[in-house]
Amino acid sequence: MTAEDAAALDDPTRRLVVADITVTTVRQALAKGFRDFRAAPLVGASVGLFFAAGGWIVFYMVEFAGLIYLAYPTAAGFALLGPFTATVLYEVSMRLAAGRPAPFGETIGGALKKGRERLSWLPMITLFGFIIWLDVAAALYAIFFGVKSPEIPQLFIDILTTPTGLLFLVVGNAIGAFFAVMLFSISVMSYPLLMDRGIDPVTAIMTSVKAVKTNPVPLIGYGFFVAVTLAASTLTAFLALLVVMPLLGHTTWHLYKATVHVEDDGAGF
Repeated sequence: MTAEDAAALDDPTRRLVVADITVTTVRQALAKGFRDFRAAPLVGASVGLFFAAGGWIVFYMVEFAGLIYLAYPTAAGFALLGPFTATVLYEVSMRLAAGRPAPFGETIGGALKKGRERLSWLPMITLFGFIIWLDVAAALYAIFFGVKSPEIPQLFIDILTTPTGLLFLVVGNAIGAFFAVMLFSISVMSYPLLMDRGIDPVTAIMTSVKAVKTNPVPLIGYGFFVAVTLAASTLTAFLALLVVMPLLGHTTWHLYKATVHVEDDGAGF
C-alpha cells in the first residue's frame, strides 16, 4: 500500500463516492480502452492469449470427461474469470495515464506484485462463482435430460427442437443471467479499485455493488456487451480474445475511473 492509499484510508473526511454516468460514458471508455490497447498491444494480446489458452484447457477437460453438454455453460461462465485476468491491463492503463511506459516484463511483474498484495480473497469468490455455476448447469441438464451425454449433433437437436430442450434453454439462461449480474456487480469496480487504491476487499465489493445500483442502465448494459462479446469470441476458437480481452480490460478501467472517486479529491484519483 502506498503512502497515498494509507492517507486516504486514515483520513475519515475522505471516502469513496460513486458518480452518475451515462451510456455516453461507456462509449468514451471504449474509445479510451482502444487507445490504451494500441499503445501497448503486446501486453494486451498476451493477456488475451492467456485467457484464450484457459478456454482451450477448460473445453478440453469438458470433452475429455465426456461432459460435452457443459460446453455452452462453460463458455458462458468462463467470462466470469475475466476481471481477474484483466488486472494486468489495469496496470497498463495506470502507467499510461501517469505518462509512464508499459514495457512487457515490468508491467506483468508490477501487476502480479500488486495482485498478490491487494486482491486478497476476491479471486476466490470469482472462481467459486464459476464452479457453482457449472454445478448448477450440470444439475439443470440432469433434471431435464437425465445423465446421458449424447454426441454434439444429437445434443443440439434435443435442445433446439424439443419442448423440453427449449424450456431448458429458457431456465438455464435465466439462472445464468442471475449469476452473471451478481458476479458482475461485485467485480466490475472492485478489481480495478483494489489494484488502484489497495483498500480492503469488502469496501471494494460494496463500492462496486453501489456503482451498479446507482447506474444500472449503463453498467448492466456494459455487462451485457461484455458477455455477448466474449461469447461470440468462442466462435473463433477463442482467437478473437487476443483483441477483445485487452479492449474490455482497458475499457473497464476507464469506466471505473469515471465512476468511482474520492470525496473532496477534486478531479479524482
